[in-house]
Amino acid sequence: LCNFGDKIGLAFQITDDLLEIDGDTKTLGKSVGSDAKNNKITYPAVVGIDRARSEAQKTVAESLGFLERFGERAAVLNGIAHFFIDRVN
Repeated sequence: LCNFGDKIGLAFQITDDLLEIDGDTKTLGKSVGSDAKNNKITYPAVVGIDRARSEAQKTVAESLGFLERFGERAAVLNGIAHFFIDRVN
């Protein structure tokens, strides 16, 4: 489960960084673009938006792989992982 947590945490952060770039202020509930304005080093800033999207999806897939041995007992965590990659806020 620690490996799942590490991977899903990274996926969440990458997705959050992407939403900061191209999200909607009203939907997010916070201003977008502040990371760039504050010269923050983010995953998309380092590798680019397209690669960051790809890495977020790959990281979620890897996190799900760590749950396979738990079967249905991991259904809630599986749902959380899918939420992270599909989130819009």
